[in-house]
Amino acid sequence: MNTHEQYEKGMWEFLRRTGFKGASPCTLRNYESTLKKFGAYLAHQDENRDLYDVVEQWRDEMLTAGLAKSTVKQHLITLNIFFTAASKRSFPAELRFSENPV
Repeated sequence: MNTHEQYEKGMWEFLRRTGFKGASPCTLRNYESTLKKFGAYLAHQDENRDLYDVVEQWRDEMLTAGLAKSTVKQHLITLNIFFTAASKRSFPAELRFSENPV
């Protein structure tokens, strides 16, 4: 499984778990929106590229495109929440990331 496939499957697992923990529908929609945007960006990156570099470039491109700093910060917070959860031992081993690149 490549990084993008791992991310996509991990994203749905994360959203499922977050819903079970009682997150509001609004929070789930916001998480899903941001995580899908990053997933689409990740799909167009070199498979061998370090995820930290991909996240950093995505941030820079959002700022260059004119997104408000507060919006970019919120996107990065969501990614941080996802990758923190996806790097824990309780996350399925085949979907787990070795570290949080945010």
